[in-house]
Amino acid sequence: MMDIALGILVQARNRAVFLGHPLLLFMRPTARLVLRPPLVPRRLQAGTWLRTAADRGSAYRGETWHELDVVLDRLLPALLTEMMRHVNVTDLLQENVDVVSLAEEVIAKIDLPEIIRDSTGAVASDTLLGVRMHSISGDDAIARAVDRLRLRLTRGAVAPGVAAPVPAPDETVVVVSTGTDPPAGTR
Repeated sequence: MMDIALGILVQARNRAVFLGHPLLLFMRPTARLVLRPPLVPRRLQAGTWLRTAADRGSAYRGETWHELDVVLDRLLPALLTEMMRHVNVTDLLQENVDVVSLAEEVIAKIDLPEIIRDSTGAVASDTLLGVRMHSISGDDAIARAVDRLRLRLTRGAVAPGVAAPVPAPDETVVVVSTGTDPPAGTR
């Protein structure tokens, strides 16, 4: 039934366009002559009056929309708050929304198992890194303790036939100057 009505409307529109085109060709110059007569001053022409009225209407419409926005911004929150006081949202959702299928659809779309695998993998990786770092610091502590123990043993008595350890040389800094003036602060 709807298709029949739509088909009739499309045919009627096509006929109106077909018949209206010649009429439009005739009406356009006539409308120009009525709205802008050649011997009448521009301020007294009907087209000028209509343009002024259209400009005022446009400005008034803009002001009206702005005023309506202000009223709705104040009225709607109060109205919604009052409505929510009388509506039990939990019952409304339980009666009208299949929460289980909604949750399954959301989980399917966001691929929750993949997110869980990624997050647990990251946590496991962070934990393993922490254990490795503790292991490295433990190895370093053991190495320092062994070095101290070896140093104590080498400071003690030297067994016969074993060469005494050579002490490390003191570090000295040698400054070489190629100029004829002594370095500043040495006079």
